[in-house]
Amino acid sequence: MRHLLGPAFAALLLPTVLAGSPSTVVDHSPLTTSVSAHGLRISVSIANRAYTIGSPVSATVRLSSVSRHAVLLYGYPAACAAGGLNPMVVAVKQNGEILVPPSIPTAQCPAPLLHTLASGHTLTQTVRFELSRPWMVGRVLIVVSPSTGIDTPISIRTPILRVRTRGNAVVPPCVVDEGYPAGGCYDPPNVLSVPAHSLAGVGIFRALPAAYHAWKSGSLVVKAAIENPVINDQVPETAYGQLRVQGKPRVGARMTATWHYRGGLKTCTTSADRYGIASCSEAPLAFKARDLDRITVAVAFSYGGHRYAVDTWYRASND
Repeated sequence: MRHLLGPAFAALLLPTVLAGSPSTVVDHSPLTTSVSAHGLRISVSIANRAYTIGSPVSATVRLSSVSRHAVLLYGYPAACAAGGLNPMVVAVKQNGEILVPPSIPTAQCPAPLLHTLASGHTLTQTVRFELSRPWMVGRVLIVVSPSTGIDTPISIRTPILRVRTRGNAVVPPCVVDEGYPAGGCYDPPNVLSVPAHSLAGVGIFRALPAAYHAWKSGSLVVKAAIENPVINDQVPETAYGQLRVQGKPRVGARMTATWHYRGGLKTCTTSADRYGIASCSEAPLAFKARDLDRITVAVAFSYGGHRYAVDTWYRASND
């Protein structure tokens, strides 16, 4: 039995062999990018046409063993990795940073499968994925045996491949109640994406419907969102806010949220995190508030000696 270094390796945590500059686009010919490393050549080809962000795309991936020795491919079954493929094609930011890493295998996942690619042989595979950015790379996981004698998974990536997109769309808008990695989409005015959880060190955000107001010809905007529009009165409710100046979120901005219950007010103050999002929580019902009351939360920021506020609201229920 072969022994692998460590229990599981997500793409972002593996040593990666990076190639040089992006490939050249040739009109009417397939767009292609490739790299050779560790006795293996990986190439990705995609039809040279304009694509719509968010549309399904098919790419042809070829793996060729250019070594005198067989190459061991290291892959997870479909239930344990995004796309379930090795090799894969993944979306990246313009700087090459992977947007959505494959899921980390859990205890329920079977052991990774090793596939031998004999010397001089080529494996061709069609990879289908959703185009979330116009930049992509091909990636394959292989196993190498260094001088230590311990088999080690290695990630090999191609240079970045840039495809043409329709309408100059580069980053898609965030959709309410869907999750995204940081930077995976942009918030329309009536959406605020808030931290949900972390996967392999990558922040995952959930898009919430937001109230907003703009001042100074749109150069200053305050957004407010509520975690649960209808919430059980035994569970704390969370209000979120964001101050944007000249289109950029203000990290560290102080937010004050005032909860308007029947019969009284509660106030909490907090600072915006590294994404420019501030949040605080209170009991859904307080003072004389009743079941199904509409509870207004005023989210306010101070900037330049002035106060800017936007209201959001929810209903609490004991059901």
